[in-house]
Amino acid sequence: MATNVHTDDTSMTSLVRGIIDDAQELIKQQFALFKAEVREDSRKTQEATTILGTGALLSLAGFLLAQVTRG
Repeated sequence: MATNVHTDDTSMTSLVRGIIDDAQELIKQQFALFKAEVREDSRKTQEATTILGTGALLSLAGFLLAQVTRG
């Protein structure tokens, strides 16, 4: 029993092209998401650094006041 398999080169080409286009679009979306995550992490790091710096300055001020009142 022989089966006649007919493949249309045009439809195969367009199918492969569609897969490639979809893969490219997915990669672009992944890079956009990565950039957004990096920006968000950078913003959070900046906020944490500001809070930590403020705490360090207040601690230094407290230490200096403690030294002044001791002597």
